[in-house]
Amino acid sequence: MLLSCRELEAQREQLQRIQRKVDEVEAHADRGTFIMKGMKSVFGGLFRKKPDTPKEVVDKREKERLAKLEAVDAELERRAAAREARDASRSGAGGKGAASVSDAKVVRDARIAEEDALLEQISRNLTGIKAIGHAMGDELTRHDGIIDELNTSMDRTAGKIDKVRSDADRLAGRRS
Repeated sequence: MLLSCRELEAQREQLQRIQRKVDEVEAHADRGTFIMKGMKSVFGGLFRKKPDTPKEVVDKREKERLAKLEAVDAELERRAAAREARDASRSGAGGKGAASVSDAKVVRDARIAEEDALLEQISRNLTGIKAIGHAMGDELTRHDGIIDELNTSMDRTAGKIDKVRSDADRLAGRRS
């Protein structure tokens, strides 16, 4: 399971790298549009603000995404604290009472104590598995946000690339 958590973290980093590349391509498309409009007329580029460089665009969007990720992480930490508090209250409510030891039932009490120890170990293991499951769920929540944003960016970038392509074709006289 720990391997799965590491794999999910590696996938998040891959998604973030893809998002940076999409931002870079989009910035190049914006610059292409700017250049195409400048080629259409003599004064096309004189009074318009030049688009940001790809590095500026990527850096600006990285800062925005970092702020969003910090908000998501804060929410996930709040949920984890709530889960821990809930689990602590549940385990405290079902506490063990003092065992009465009878001289005639020493063997039975020893077996019960051994079973209690095994059940306690199983409980600790299940708690660890539950924590790993929550960590994986949290990572998938992060992935979901990144994938949604990536999908939006890809759609926006594809539209910009199509516009640059059609502008270039129009300038080259291939289409009207």
